[in-house]
Amino acid sequence: MKGMRGKSQATFKGLRRGLLALLLVALGVLLGLYFLGRQGAPGEESAASAPTADGAGDATAQAATQKDNVVASSAAFDYTQAVEGQPVFNVHGDRFLTTRDGKVELEGVRFEVFRGAVSYSVASDTATYDSNSQEALLAGNVQLAGSGMTIASGQMQLSRGGKFLAAAGPIALRQGAYWTGQASALEFDVALDLVRMLGPVVISGRLPGAEPVEMHAGRVVLNRSARMLRARGAVSVRRGASHFASEKAELFLAEDGETPVALVLDGSLTGSYAAGPGADAGERVDFQGARLTVEFGAGGAAEAREMRFESGRKRLAVIASVAGEVTREVASRALALQLVAGRPRTAQSSVPVHFAEYLRGVDAPLRSGRADRAEVEFGDTGGIVRVVLAGGVTLADPKFRGWGEQALFDFADERSELLGEPARTEGESGELSAPHVVYARKTGLLTADRGVRGVLQRGRGGAASTLQGVGFRDDLPVEFQADEAIFADAPRRFLLKGKVRAWQGRSLLLADQLHGEEAEQRLSAAGGVRTLIPLRQEASSPPAGTAAAAPAPAATPPMTEVVADLLTYRRNEATVTYTGGVRLSEGVRTLTCEELVAELDGAQRVRRMVGSGKIVLQDPTAGRSVQGNTAIYDVAAETIELSGDPVTMKDDSGATLSGKRVLYDLKSGSARVAGAAQ
Repeated sequence: MKGMRGKSQATFKGLRRGLLALLLVALGVLLGLYFLGRQGAPGEESAASAPTADGAGDATAQAATQKDNVVASSAAFDYTQAVEGQPVFNVHGDRFLTTRDGKVELEGVRFEVFRGAVSYSVASDTATYDSNSQEALLAGNVQLAGSGMTIASGQMQLSRGGKFLAAAGPIALRQGAYWTGQASALEFDVALDLVRMLGPVVISGRLPGAEPVEMHAGRVVLNRSARMLRARGAVSVRRGASHFASEKAELFLAEDGETPVALVLDGSLTGSYAAGPGADAGERVDFQGARLTVEFGAGGAAEAREMRFESGRKRLAVIASVAGEVTREVASRALALQLVAGRPRTAQSSVPVHFAEYLRGVDAPLRSGRADRAEVEFGDTGGIVRVVLAGGVTLADPKFRGWGEQALFDFADERSELLGEPARTEGESGELSAPHVVYARKTGLLTADRGVRGVLQRGRGGAASTLQGVGFRDDLPVEFQADEAIFADAPRRFLLKGKVRAWQGRSLLLADQLHGEEAEQRLSAAGGVRTLIPLRQEASSPPAGTAAAAPAPAATPPMTEVVADLLTYRRNEATVTYTGGVRLSEGVRTLTCEELVAELDGAQRVRRMVGSGKIVLQDPTAGRSVQGNTAIYDVAAETIELSGDPVTMKDDSGATLSGKRVLYDLKSGSARVAGAAQ
């Protein structure tokens, strides 16, 4: 079967190449035979040499000259050549004449060649054939038709023995059942089966079930044997609401010569692709680049199934979705867009890609990102609804900057996601790193989990300032670790959950959960709370110039540890409250109570602590313990005053002393009982 198809195609190509030459040669033979039969007919010679009257003037002389030039003429004729009973070609003329200078002039001309069920014909009002140059000129309603193509023009010239055809405009062309064209001039190389249309050229097509398409160009070449159309010079293609513009284009057709297989647009590419029937008028996909390749569906489908965009040396390929006030775009050296039923569905880039989101009228991007590769998802109305960036990701958002190995923008849920080993972000509240970071624009929450480490912002009013009351300095950053971290925008606050650890120098806070509210400057911690606080500052160096003989190194003040179930710091009230199983420790000395309130000075440092509920002070070094109902710890005086009804003090020997108050000196370890009963 394949061999038979190839043999048939070769036969038709040979037929087209020799068509016009065969017609003209056959016509010449036919007319020559006819003329031989007419020569010597009575009256012709005498009529041709009859004298003219002087009054007829030049017109009569010219007519006589023309008549002398005529060899023969005739009214309508038809001639059919047959082989084995089957017609090979047919010639019809309404009238013809032949001249002595080798020209044949015909009126009402129709040529037709048969090859089985296929025919190829040329028709015109008049035709002139010059046997010396083997050129023919057809004029008036010229029609050429055959092998699925028709050409109509006002004038057509045949040359090279009928192998080359040139038509003057306006030109109308039809290729198959669905494609038409208009041009100013046309050239048809019969031997190569090549049609050249000169501009301005318009090619139109409308396949079943698809919107009509129209191409404008300066010139177009239709290579029928290769089933390819090539356009040059300010090419523009429009299909419904979609339009493309480039410097040149190539359209490849299927074996039927009508169904598009691929369209290639090259050079300074711009355009806009409508999402498809039913899409919102305000939603479209814009693009630019250096080259676009459109592949159409298989099986005769007229809809595009893939578009591949390529960049040039100076500009990246860009796909942008426009929806109302928002434009989202991806830019790369190469982008591939997949379509389903004429609608964009996904796009990919396997080379470095940039993403940005803009608001109408604003040049700076609202948010942007960069990665080694990307995948884009489009919604039903054509807009970009999801972007996945992978490899070497960097993000810029009004609320944070981020770095990771993978990022997700989900615009339907207004959600951004960043992953890495670890991913990192920087924002107004501080820095954090975690394997998984999520930002939800609807709620303004930035969430990190799967093991988080970060730095809280320093400076008054920042996240770090919410820890100042528990021994952290406001002018230094605070580092932290947790299983999960949540930062909110309005109001600004943070929540650390699961094995929370926050530290700054020697200051430390441990808890199961830590919640800071920056606007209200409030901090709360819960679950296994433990703090290490430098209640007393380190000793300052002696003033310059002061004599000191071999001074001993200054001792580092001990840290004060407080353990509780709950902790609450209120900066505006200048208090830190510990509740539930409270234990305060300095070295081996401990104080336990049910609640401990630390009162702060203007610098948010602890000036005294007030304990209440079952107070127990134990000093193993001094070998004594004191029990009471309340305790006041004066940090500057380094004393603890315990009161109760009564206060009881015991020592290691078993002696007991009771009173209303006990003043305990932490520096010396001495205790004084006031209002002692025993």
